[in-house]
Amino acid sequence: MQNIGKRLGCYIAILFGAMVLGSVFLLAAYALPMGKIHQHINESLVVLNKEGKYPQECEGDLETQRDNFTDALMLDIAGFDNGKSLIERAFGNYYIASDKSNPILWLQLEDSDPQQEISYARYWHGYVVLLKACLLFFNYQEIRSLLYFLDLLLIGWLVVSFWQKGLKRYMIPLLITLMFFPLTVISKSLQFSTVFIPTLAGMILLLKKERSTEQYEGIFLGAGILIAFLDLLTYPLVNLGFLLCIMLLVYQDQDLIYKVKRVINCAVAWLVGYAGMWASKWLVSGIFLKTNVLQDAMTAAAFRTSNTNGKTTWTYYDVVINNIKKCPKMVLFLFIIYALFLVAQLIRKKYALCCSGDTIIWFAIAVLPFVWYLFLQNHSYMHVFFTHRNLSITCLAVLFGMGSIVKPIKAPLTGKQESI
Repeated sequence: MQNIGKRLGCYIAILFGAMVLGSVFLLAAYALPMGKIHQHINESLVVLNKEGKYPQECEGDLETQRDNFTDALMLDIAGFDNGKSLIERAFGNYYIASDKSNPILWLQLEDSDPQQEISYARYWHGYVVLLKACLLFFNYQEIRSLLYFLDLLLIGWLVVSFWQKGLKRYMIPLLITLMFFPLTVISKSLQFSTVFIPTLAGMILLLKKERSTEQYEGIFLGAGILIAFLDLLTYPLVNLGFLLCIMLLVYQDQDLIYKVKRVINCAVAWLVGYAGMWASKWLVSGIFLKTNVLQDAMTAAAFRTSNTNGKTTWTYYDVVINNIKKCPKMVLFLFIIYALFLVAQLIRKKYALCCSGDTIIWFAIAVLPFVWYLFLQNHSYMHVFFTHRNLSITCLAVLFGMGSIVKPIKAPLTGKQESI
């Protein structure tokens, strides 16, 4: 009990520090001069107008659909400057809208158009800190190029980290799973990058750090806080699921009970960080804006967890099937090829089947998306073009699980001398 109390006290202290730091970052971002920011937002309209709200790399294929609608909204929030005080702008997170249901058009409203200021205070909008800083120097298309470069750099670094950690056998499953995140889609979307980039960085950090219970729980706590700060509820679960998969690989030489404890503790740390940081925004905004942000958040939560939208209703089965159908077909093809390769190696007696209690942990991680779909049915049904990426957790957990029980005979069960 004493350890639990100490850990809880530490979590609360870190959350409080994150709340203060996040507030300072937002205030600093909204204090930046707006001249260049507005200039680069105006330049960005050329691309947004040409592509439209929901451009698709492959026509009719939702898995290749980008979210320019939300990207335009993010630019609208980053460019808000309408005479309100610094505190109001930083914690109210306003944007200018009209009766036209297209944020791209909101960015080019004329004085004669009917306008309204809308507060989006239930999220931290931490991406504004980075977005405003980038808009001082770059327009939307140039920021996309930066994201593409950063994604390539992190993926390359992650693959090298797998090699250095003696996890070469798991590199192919990793690369197969990353096909859920085509860079032609992810790197061109501010909205999708707020989870993908921190997740890659978190995986690298786990592989680089020496195994330590306190350090790992701290990483998970920090990851949950960071995702809550940056993300607008895209696929935050991917961050938790991928980090858990990496941690389980790192601890694969430990006994089952130890690994179960580590997975539970780290998952709880992530959830505390994510939920605690998100809820702290309601508190901070409520205090500074003197409005009931909590009520707005609860109303939105009730809507997103429902199974209706207007006159349309659906079942949990519909949600799951709808998301499964949007998964990349190439992933399924390569998944089958990899499974057949393992079977062939077993038949040739180059690989051996190693019974492992880890299977139950891999299974628990694999079902996380289905739990998410159960509780956020509306969100997962309405935004299937990106919520289907939660199933990348299932793909990664199953592939890693297969690799953990089917091993090369000559490869040691632990250490850094594994062969591919």
